[in-house]
Amino acid sequence: MAWSMFFSMYGFYFYYSTARYVDLKGSFAIMIFLIANCCAYLFHLFYYGFFHPFGFSGLNRSVRTVNKYMQDEYIFKNHEKLDTKEIESVFSSLTKLPTIGVITAVVAVVLVSIVTIAIYFFAFFDEFMVHPEAIPFTALQVIPYAVAASIITLLFIGFFVYNISEYFAGPYRERIGEILFHRIGNYEKKRFMSIRKKSFYTLLMILTSLLLLAFYVKRADQSVLRIMIFIAVSTITIGILIFISNASINSSLAQINAATQGLASGRSGFYFPRVSDRELITFSKNYNAAAMEINELRSELKRKVSERTEELGTAYDRLSDAYEQIHSDLLLAKTIQESLLPGDLSRIEGVRIGVQYHPMGEVGGDFYDITEIRKGYVRIFLADAMGHGVRAALVTMIIKSEYDKVKLMESPAALLGSMNNSFLDLYQSLNQYFTCIVADIDIVNNRLVYSSAGHTDQLHIHDNRLEVLPHMGKIIGIFRHGRYKSVEKEFTPHDKLLLFTDGIFEEFNNAEEPYGLQRLRRTVESMAERCVEDIQDEVMADLRRFLGDDDRIAKNDDILFIGLERNLD
Repeated sequence: MAWSMFFSMYGFYFYYSTARYVDLKGSFAIMIFLIANCCAYLFHLFYYGFFHPFGFSGLNRSVRTVNKYMQDEYIFKNHEKLDTKEIESVFSSLTKLPTIGVITAVVAVVLVSIVTIAIYFFAFFDEFMVHPEAIPFTALQVIPYAVAASIITLLFIGFFVYNISEYFAGPYRERIGEILFHRIGNYEKKRFMSIRKKSFYTLLMILTSLLLLAFYVKRADQSVLRIMIFIAVSTITIGILIFISNASINSSLAQINAATQGLASGRSGFYFPRVSDRELITFSKNYNAAAMEINELRSELKRKVSERTEELGTAYDRLSDAYEQIHSDLLLAKTIQESLLPGDLSRIEGVRIGVQYHPMGEVGGDFYDITEIRKGYVRIFLADAMGHGVRAALVTMIIKSEYDKVKLMESPAALLGSMNNSFLDLYQSLNQYFTCIVADIDIVNNRLVYSSAGHTDQLHIHDNRLEVLPHMGKIIGIFRHGRYKSVEKEFTPHDKLLLFTDGIFEEFNNAEEPYGLQRLRRTVESMAERCVEDIQDEVMADLRRFLGDDDRIAKNDDILFIGLERNLD
């Protein structure tokens, strides 16, 4: 209530500075007015519980409630122990405090004005009776200015007390409102003023000050100092009112911004206005209802996510167990498949053989067999099943089984024809097929006899020149009684035979470009004079460079690369 003293003095200064005559009677009236204002100030202190530490907490119940629960922030330290009705009572008392201040200020101003005029006339009653002709002049001198000063003081003190009380009580009201909200939800809040009304009253204060300033200018007998003091006091008064209004608006905007940011970042994001303006109270009610719904949806979403995460965790554990089992089975399948492939090839005399096999996974769909049919006669069988992975690997088991039945047949062409018919008889329902090639090396007679079933072109190096062994025949597993033919070529010492599946030239780099059969041929041709192992190593190195030096080269299909070179007799 210290600020109310300032504004009551503003009214007092108006009365003092506008009196036309300052004689003994005028000075006495001014002294009475000053004393009455001081008494009113003490009344304010007494009314609002200034003596609360001494056991008197104020004349009004709401004031006493505020002093009781707000001392040393008792309510914030003990709100969990307090009943909801007690907290509501404190919140209601804080909300009423600005209005109580206005009523108290109005009563004090009216009493000050009445007391001032009454004491003035009682003090000079005898003189007025002796000289009644002085009464009209004296009354006109004192009463209008006292009434005008009272009205102005009433306007300024009332409006200011309301704003200042609301401004300083706002942070406590916000905190208690948050406590209540978490207890009983979106409770009903009282609305006493609005931003529009506050703006109107502030404009009225400014207009009043301008009118008073015009009155001063018209009263030419006033000193410049008195006019300057009035301008300064008016400026400070209006400035404080505008500052409080702007501070309240800025504070509210900052609160709203913080609440929306909090809501967006995952916090509760509730908004509790510090002032009881109608617009902010309405916004708070609607906004908190929306925020509560969003938080409930968020909580429900978190619950569902938690449940789904737990379900996924359980599913992941099951999948991990299944994966471990599958991985274990694949390792066993890999071991079995490797056991079906030829072992030590160095025991075969007259030729040097190198094999590079790179399946996409643990097992692959490429199969080969190298057998010395008789002394000085080597048969190479290479097959590429449709697809890759486990399914293709299972087909290679069938291929081996069917090949073992016919691999000792004399003619490669007859071997493929018999194998095709048997495969269709037994496994046509599987809807599977494969390409293959059979190449016989007759070391004694320096001959190469081969036949293929839809397999890609292969390479033969004769006299250090690259020759292509073109593909021919039908893929096995599609046409019954397919016709196959054998092709015979010269195969002298230092000749080389390069057999491979299409996976080696159908690998793609990061630019989706294929390695290509032409690049493979160029690489082999550039190494034609080198040994077969060097040719194989260079092809694989070139393929790695093309793919980007990746450790894993079989990205799109299984790769099988067999090289055979005739030794000197």
